[in-house]
Amino acid sequence: MSTQYRVGFFDMDGTLINENTWELIYRELGVKGSGWLDAYLMGKISYVELMKMDVKSWISTRGKVSLQELREMTRFITVRDDARALVNKIASRKIVPVMVTAGLDIFAKKVAEELKIGVVFSNSLDVDKNNCLTGYGDAPVEPLKKDKVILRYMRKNGINPHESFSVGDTEYDASMFKVTRTGFLLTNGHEININMSNVIKVKNLMQIADIVSNS
Repeated sequence: MSTQYRVGFFDMDGTLINENTWELIYRELGVKGSGWLDAYLMGKISYVELMKMDVKSWISTRGKVSLQELREMTRFITVRDDARALVNKIASRKIVPVMVTAGLDIFAKKVAEELKIGVVFSNSLDVDKNNCLTGYGDAPVEPLKKDKVILRYMRKNGINPHESFSVGDTEYDASMFKVTRTGFLLTNGHEININMSNVIKVKNLMQIADIVSNS
């Protein structure tokens, strides 16, 4: 008999929701990215530094940016119907859903509430006494190092990697896939090259429900 899954780790942007929340912020603030993403991807700066550069670019363009402005953007988030169905399905099988996102907590909390996900790992931005962004923040979840968060969670909860699966939609999620028994890559109609023997490409999230239910 195969080992039963006990936990599923989920990316948020493009996986549980239709939007990319960072792109949503840029659009609504009417600003562009800082241009430092490539430096992070090449390992030249940390993710905290990337967040700092991005936020400072918002402030330099817009002046003060309040956390409330970002919070109001949560109304544009749309949870995927198949995400709702999948999370309900695995919860009925006593599999714990865990969100691991490099997005901000204000978005992650809203999505978690809608999907009834009780465990969330996300990032946050610091504010001053007027609730405006300072340019600093905390980034326990790095896009390219989600495996660290997942391994720490599994050690703390006595879970064997063979009892876990992960779900993401970009090459950035490869770190999740490498430390879980199965990685589900939601292609969203795109060609994504991840050559890992444990990765299964799916066109929609309900395909995962069928596979998990039969494992």
